[in-house]
Amino acid sequence: MPDPLWPHTTAALKIEGSAAADVLRAAMDDVERAGARVDLDRQQRDGALWFAPVTFAFDHDPTLKVDIFALGAAPRRRVELNLAVIRSALEKGVDELGLLAYAILEAEPLPSGWRPRRIGEAHPPDRAQLIEQMRVFKGTPAYDAVENALTKGQDVLLLGDHGSGRSALAAAIADERAGAGRGVVWLNLTDPADGPESVVRTLLELEQAQDYLLIVDGLHANLPIVTNVFRCVKRLRQDYDLPIRVLAIGLPPVAELLQQGEQRVLDLYEVPIDGRDTVRLMLDEEEGLAPADRSRIERLVDTDVHMADTALKFYRSNERRVPTQLDLQEEYTRDTTDPAEQHALYHLACLGSLGLVIAARKAADLFGPAVERLHARKLIHRTDDAYTIGPRRRAQLVMRYARRTWPDVCRDKPEDIAWRHLQRSGTRGIRAVFSQLDRFVSPERMRWSNLRLQATWDIVERVDATLEVLTRRDPTWGGTLGASVFAATAFIRHRPEEPDRWALIAGPIRAKWKYLDPIAVLPEPIGDPTTDITDFLHIVKRMENEDRLYSPDKHPSGMAAAGIQPRRAYQNWALGLLLGLEGTAPPEHRERARIEALVAMARRAQEIDGNFYPARVPWVTARIVIGLCQAGHAGDLVVQRACSWLLDRLGPAAVHWRSGTGDWNSDEATTSMCLTGLYLAGFVRRDTIDSAVTWLQERVEECAKPDREIDLANMLETLALYTNWPIQTNLVELLNRVESESRQLLERPELSRDARPEEALRVPFISSQLTNMAWARVRAEFRGLLENVLNGNEEEAVSPYVPTLPAVPKPVPDAVEAAIPKLSPEELRRWTDAAEQLHQRLEQQLRVRSGPAVSGAPSVQQKLNQLQKQRDLYQTLNQLLSPDAPREVLTALDELGREVCGGAWPLQLPFPSADDAGGPR
Repeated sequence: MPDPLWPHTTAALKIEGSAAADVLRAAMDDVERAGARVDLDRQQRDGALWFAPVTFAFDHDPTLKVDIFALGAAPRRRVELNLAVIRSALEKGVDELGLLAYAILEAEPLPSGWRPRRIGEAHPPDRAQLIEQMRVFKGTPAYDAVENALTKGQDVLLLGDHGSGRSALAAAIADERAGAGRGVVWLNLTDPADGPESVVRTLLELEQAQDYLLIVDGLHANLPIVTNVFRCVKRLRQDYDLPIRVLAIGLPPVAELLQQGEQRVLDLYEVPIDGRDTVRLMLDEEEGLAPADRSRIERLVDTDVHMADTALKFYRSNERRVPTQLDLQEEYTRDTTDPAEQHALYHLACLGSLGLVIAARKAADLFGPAVERLHARKLIHRTDDAYTIGPRRRAQLVMRYARRTWPDVCRDKPEDIAWRHLQRSGTRGIRAVFSQLDRFVSPERMRWSNLRLQATWDIVERVDATLEVLTRRDPTWGGTLGASVFAATAFIRHRPEEPDRWALIAGPIRAKWKYLDPIAVLPEPIGDPTTDITDFLHIVKRMENEDRLYSPDKHPSGMAAAGIQPRRAYQNWALGLLLGLEGTAPPEHRERARIEALVAMARRAQEIDGNFYPARVPWVTARIVIGLCQAGHAGDLVVQRACSWLLDRLGPAAVHWRSGTGDWNSDEATTSMCLTGLYLAGFVRRDTIDSAVTWLQERVEECAKPDREIDLANMLETLALYTNWPIQTNLVELLNRVESESRQLLERPELSRDARPEEALRVPFISSQLTNMAWARVRAEFRGLLENVLNGNEEEAVSPYVPTLPAVPKPVPDAVEAAIPKLSPEELRRWTDAAEQLHQRLEQQLRVRSGPAVSGAPSVQQKLNQLQKQRDLYQTLNQLLSPDAPREVLTALDELGREVCGGAWPLQLPFPSADDAGGPR
């Protein structure tokens, strides 16, 4: 069991009124204790770095001073730790060695306001783990090249695809060096907590050696931290004369990034590794392998050496039968019948398909003992402090098998599993993944244009800090329900690992509103209404102005302003916000009774035709739909009825929704809210929705003008959901404006409102929308990366069938033409409807694959070419579709429809018959 954290310091701080001298003296004892423990582990031998507490001083800030040593007897540096810094380390669970690691990396003493983060480990795998990793190692030319470069004193960058044997090669080098008494530090960047502090902390524990090798595994997994790791190495060389070399491991595109700007900190000698070299050596060693079997195995495993190892084991155990992909899937999921284990395996496979891992402590929370059982059976692996299913191709095989074989357990979409995992990953994990998505179209290709997810998140973080200050100043946001709810939503979407920030806002709201009454139709404010009620009084006046524009005709909605009940409209709007608040509550504060009460209230409050009062104002209905979806009730009948009403409200002629409130809420914001509600409810795309999205795109520049930030934020969020339209330019401008406005809010002594009614909620609302935009883009990117896997393997991703155009029929004499059977009007309508369905399906598939998120992958390009050929064929066939269309045309159209639409294609479409020309079929 590990030693207790800062035991003497903790005891000293518990004494009421303890003097700073007593606390620092206790901290000195703790640092000495940590040094003695490390010395004992090293059998009293000097370390790569070692330390000795010297004294504490009270000049102007009570400080503990510690000398840091390396080679030689003289101290290399003295670090200073003040009382506030020591207390921060203790509060965040950073031990004595971790605090020293932080201090060593800083040129100046750590300031009193310093806040640490968790430090991951950088210890190499133990002997048993190294042996397991080296099981697929072979002495390829890449191994010789790495060894030669390290011997010459060069830093090395080993580049290879997933499953190419990079880590196995590094394990072989680490094992050889450890056996020779040389120092090895292994930093696995798949854990977001790993960074330069992890390296220094390990060096404080590591025994002194003639030289050291730092293996930096998974560069692509956390690009933002790579530069700081390399700078740490340079500093250790310069300040401490440590003979430390780097073996960095990453995907091939990483090399280009490391040659750019400030990323180029170390001169890295690049060594490519091709998994095929290892696979060939493995096959050469297999006795009695027939040439035909060898060829089939090579096609099956491609560059994945781990898959080759599994295939050869199967080959030996099954009377020399070459496995299929199904055989490998069953091998990677063998004997998994327990639903808990199936759930855990599927979950890890979804993450692994995107190159993500899950921390051991989070896996234990999610899956309990099931994850350890899977680990014991070697169906999953533990690397550093995280679980993974293995290389991406293995994960993809398991994911597809699980979705097909365990449908009851695998209901969640893979991209949603990854999305929720990312939300739980904390700021560093989010930034690491955002950085990958920004730079890579896929593991094989870099983007030509940055997505700006990381830049967006950086500004959102700064705005988030402002929101926190303003919330602590006034958790009710001036008694404004809208601002409060949007701030709470922004908090929980941005940093879900800090649920108490959400609770700080939710507490006063729950105390202010009564909505647990089982018979109440709408939520009731307790005491005076929130200040938002004033907005609805103003809204009625704007409606009156709008009515004058239609005079002497009535308002198109049929609801005159004079008959509007502002309090009832206000309560319906509040119902939508409260649903959103309770629906996004963190698990620690989630109360199912509150959600169920609000959902039941929505059922009672819904009008007969599906809208929510007032029908004149569609954004009230949209707000309740969004709230119900946030609460997990997208499939409820109340949502479906409301969405149908919204679509009917759009009508066949209109291309957007009107606000119904004059110049209060714009048509653009109203249309955005309606589209977002429809999207969250899962309504399929149709022409009316596409027309509204197109209208929004055309209005972006108008809404990018100053003082229309709320409209722009609404629109950009909706476009991020529906399209791959480039929102980056407007997004950056919006980010800059909201950050500037948030700084101005900080300078105000109290929240105030100017002439613009939405002033109080602008910053929290836009902050919430920006976070939503980031998450929407992430989900779309995950979906794009998984597209081939979800639709089939690489061989199945492109159908071998591309129908060919039938020969154009030759002209026939009039007498003969009169005898040719024709389609009746009803039959032609059925074919026309089917052709339109085919057209929409082709366009939808082309849209999904043609965005910058996915279009660069070779397999996607192949699928795009197929779809474009199919669309060209459709257009030709559709032009020939008429009452007297030749049977060959209808047959070709039917075959194309079955190929593209699958089971959704209509069965038994009517064909003309020579026995029954023109009659109904």
